Amino acid sequence: MIPGCPIFVYQMGRVASTAIVRSLEARGVPAHHGHFLHPQWHQSKRVDRFNDVEEAVETAHKSWLRYYLSDQGAAELFRFISPFREPVGWLVSEHYQSKQRPVGSHEIDGQLDVNQFRRELDIMCRRAMLYKDVSTDVLLEKSMQGNHDEMIDAVLPRIPVEWFDRELNPYAGIDVYAEPFGQGREYQMYRNALVIKQETLGQSAIQAIGRFAQISDFELIRTNEGSTGQFGGSYQAAVKACKFPTEFLDMQYGSNYVRHFYSDPEIETFYRKWEA
Repeated sequence: MIPGCPIFVYQMGRVASTAIVRSLEARGVPAHHGHFLHPQWHQSKRVDRFNDVEEAVETAHKSWLRYYLSDQGAAELFRFISPFREPVGWLVSEHYQSKQRPVGSHEIDGQLDVNQFRRELDIMCRRAMLYKDVSTDVLLEKSMQGNHDEMIDAVLPRIPVEWFDRELNPYAGIDVYAEPFGQGREYQMYRNALVIKQETLGQSAIQAIGRFAQISDFELIRTNEGSTGQFGGSYQAAVKACKFPTEFLDMQYGSNYVRHFYSDPEIETFYRKWEA
């Protein structure tokens, strides 16, 4: 890793990435910020939360990064920060955020029907299990041919468990599964990437970000946290209401992703939290 290389906070979303980017920028260190470079994902997205101009700018930025990292082989010239989190908690947070409708340039409608929220997640789980043997590429292709919502519902639970294989490995050239993560770790360095467990994003990991970005006395400016932010009460109510069938939890927590990054006691805790 070359000192002074640009930083790309490249992650699956809902992992405190905005806080990391804003904290870096507050110390004068700009950073690219994105979730997906895989072109099929951008092709399949439906513009329902942002206007066309904003979507076009985002797509153009990701196309440039994909070209530079993959086609030009420039991944070694970047430093990647990639937080991650357990997949069921990620799914609840992702769906909650998708329900927060923009009503102005900086305003969000925080009203949430918790029962409807749970019903929507139940439908998503059933669709995920129904299509569990169909590849993500096929589902994304089908989403562009019709049945968009059904296909995307089936794909969403896969995003965390497949993210490192579909994103960081092909575009940054980093295989996080090549070596053990290590029980009790908050983070791990992989060449020019810093991979952080969001559930234990404590002082040790924050200091690691500072060292990685070459910032002394780095502090994390917390922002956009569902549990403590503007809609913390609404988010906590949504989390409390959500329970999932064992078959779905087995599919998520039996994945290579979860088994690699989380210990058996951690996984047992997740089951107790989410099992119906």
